[in-house]
Amino acid sequence: MPNDLILGEQLRVRFHWVEDRFAHAIELKLGPETVTLLTSCEGTSQQRWPPSPPLQQLHVAELAPDRRAALLLGMAGNSHWSLSVEAERSRPELIFDVACRVHRRPEQLGSRYRGFGDVAAHSTNELTLKPHSAQERVTVTASKCEGETRIRCEGDDLVIACCAAGTSLPQTLRWKYRVALG
Repeated sequence: MPNDLILGEQLRVRFHWVEDRFAHAIELKLGPETVTLLTSCEGTSQQRWPPSPPLQQLHVAELAPDRRAALLLGMAGNSHWSLSVEAERSRPELIFDVACRVHRRPEQLGSRYRGFGDVAAHSTNELTLKPHSAQERVTVTASKCEGETRIRCEGDDLVIACCAAGTSLPQTLRWKYRVALG
């Protein structure tokens, strides 16, 4: 089982191995305390379309002296996923860029997180999280991609959904989002 990998400083992502894939948690470091904001909802090896990308390989790249990226790959069924997460020491933000190569129409596609705090949705592409034990606010914003990316809440879960564009198959579908403090 691989060890945990932490990327980022005050706002950070922690990757850890769960059964057959990497899961991750988005955390906020407040002095000596670490508050978990979101944890990825993982599926099982039997699911063709898991709630979050099934990622089995992880590599860290130094992009610049103060900028690193976690690069992950995985697959389920006939579909292949990739994820990059960028973090800079000078900025409390994480940039997620996800893609999936599909050979058939997905039943659902995106990233699902369990939330720990109050959530206020501002639109279909932005929401704010306020941890129960902190005053800070964290914004999750969907970026423009080839298809449409939407953010929504389902109970305690935060769903970043990729809405398929076009009809030709196979096709690579992509969704991007930014998690930032303030």
